[in-house]
Amino acid sequence: MKNRVKQLRERKTMSQVELANRVGVSRQALSAVETEKQSPSLSIAMKIAIELDAPLQQIFFIEDESMQATKVPTLSKIERLNFANQFA
Repeated sequence: MKNRVKQLRERKTMSQVELANRVGVSRQALSAVETEKQSPSLSIAMKIAIELDAPLQQIFFIEDESMQATKVPTLSKIERLNFANQFA
């Protein structure tokens, strides 16, 4: 799971140790979340969101290629006119 924990934590000028203590995890566990080596449990994610004063969806998100917008080929104006003229 992708996240913005480190960026938001640094913006609040909070150390890893401080945030980890407030959330109730070790500094190493918080580091693993920040580096995306581990995903936090829902309760820890919610505590992080509260401490960073940000909504969960702003902090944690899934970056999945299947969810990316796909580019649909479009017809040029001439191709659309030619297509329409076939039925006129």
